Amino acid sequence: DDGNHIWNLTFNPTALWDELYDVDIDSRDNIIAVGMSDMGGVDDYKQQVIKLDQDGVFLWNWTGDPSVDADGLEGIVVNSKDSIITAGYDLDPGFEQMDVIKLSHVGDQEFHEDAWVDYNYLGDGGYWFHVIAVDNAGNWGPSSHYRLMIDTTPASTPQMYTMSNTVSSPDITFTWTESIDFASGVKGYYLRVDDDLDFSSPEFEQWVGNVTSAIASMPANGTWYGSVRSLNGADINSTWSNQVKQEIDQIPPSITMMSPRPGSVFATITPVFIAQTDEPSDCVMLINGTYSYPFDYTGQYYHETSRDFLDESDYTVLFRCTDSIGNVNQTSTESFLISTSIQVNSIANFKVSNKNYANNLCNVSGTLYDVGMNPISGITNERASMKIDGLDFPAFSLKETGLGQYQFYYLCPDSEGIHSIELDIDTATAGNSFIVSIARFFMEFMGTIANKKTIDHIVYGYNPNGVLGFGTETILGRSNRTSSPLRLGGQVGKNGYIFLTDPDGRKQLDDVDELLRKGMLLDSSEPSFGDPDGKDTQVIGLTLDYDKIYFSTAKTLNLGLYQILVTNNGRFRSGEKRGMINMSVKLR
Repeated sequence: DDGNHIWNLTFNPTALWDELYDVDIDSRDNIIAVGMSDMGGVDDYKQQVIKLDQDGVFLWNWTGDPSVDADGLEGIVVNSKDSIITAGYDLDPGFEQMDVIKLSHVGDQEFHEDAWVDYNYLGDGGYWFHVIAVDNAGNWGPSSHYRLMIDTTPASTPQMYTMSNTVSSPDITFTWTESIDFASGVKGYYLRVDDDLDFSSPEFEQWVGNVTSAIASMPANGTWYGSVRSLNGADINSTWSNQVKQEIDQIPPSITMMSPRPGSVFATITPVFIAQTDEPSDCVMLINGTYSYPFDYTGQYYHETSRDFLDESDYTVLFRCTDSIGNVNQTSTESFLISTSIQVNSIANFKVSNKNYANNLCNVSGTLYDVGMNPISGITNERASMKIDGLDFPAFSLKETGLGQYQFYYLCPDSEGIHSIELDIDTATAGNSFIVSIARFFMEFMGTIANKKTIDHIVYGYNPNGVLGFGTETILGRSNRTSSPLRLGGQVGKNGYIFLTDPDGRKQLDDVDELLRKGMLLDSSEPSFGDPDGKDTQVIGLTLDYDKIYFSTAKTLNLGLYQILVTNNGRFRSGEKRGMINMSVKLR
């Protein structure tokens, strides 16, 4: 410990030259050195372990396996029992390997009479070892070299590459990333596919080998989910990957040929062709089995096109539609005739709509035939005329609803009672009578208001702060002169409004009533009171299932004129009001 030289030992048992790589000290201060010796042959290097006492006196040396050349030892550890663990290498061609050797404190390799040895706490990785036997006479047998792989950790979880989509084949291709396992490598993958995300009973679960893509053949159309996991060299499964969704749809679109119908006769050279499908599709039509024309409007459920180059003649047509993933379907071939000279000879099944309300849209329907009782398509407004109560009524429109079947829409008369209608097309005439009713609505203020007054079209109440009132263009259901809530009725199809004025507004109400009589107030650019922009009020439309509509929340109104907008939102589909009509009322 004072730095003075104590002793020096040069050791060369049999070799031409030695190399010393590492030393350690045991519990008795003995010195153990490891290295290699050149034995004189080609690549004839042998592992050497030398033990000296603390004074440098040679105790013993150990030479490595004589059957393997190119050996060396480069590291040493002495444990608490003075056993020696040293590490090195064999570089003999064909035997390249790492060596870990354990010797007893007397220089012998530790022997086991049993054919097994337990080693604890070995980490994941690869280990080389060899086994050599010696008999009781000291004769050594040959050495065999082995590699041991230890892997207690699963490989990394693969991830699905396949994007969720829809395919038209029962064979679904799934693609995923490679798993990584540095210790034992990856043997391959399991793929599973099921129709629910829990994979409670997979329809497909198979070993697919060491690949990153596989095909699963599924038994039916529908939604399928797929995931994958890997198996490493130690037969440990990874966790399952993410799931991807795949839709199988092998069902082509269902097509309904709306126009033409079988045997249609078009009275125009610009016939309209209409198809309807049960899923979004792209459609074309084939005229006379040869010429294919895309629809002008297509890609969804409704498909329409018109051809303006067809001569008057007989034709055949079929529709062919393709859905978004390539499933194709087509209709049967139907025949039709184009003849602009054909005349409507009769109007059959002429029927007026069951309920007709004043100033609301009404309709009549009928089927148009030629002299041979063939239904006629392609009739336009120009070939028809209408009379209401014997007077020409040009404001109507028609819609073809089937083979030769039409509906004619018009605005019902303003007055209730019995009215007549007549329809003339070419040489055909049809007529009928119908009853017009008045559809009513009521406006009612549910709060308390003093000094209620009524005049023909207006009901109002007033106090020193101002005047609140209702007005209509009709005189239906006026409030009586009692203390009941402020209430006024009106006619659906006519205008209604709410007004709020200052205290002097009472003086103008008689004039307002006169303007209402003349139908002038609500369309006036300068109303007698209120906001000058409050013109062109919204016509009220109201289902007859309600005779009253209430404002269920408080409203704060500034001075002015207010439109009432009543909207039918259909029926409630759930909750306590299921089945009831959902109406909304807005002031603006």
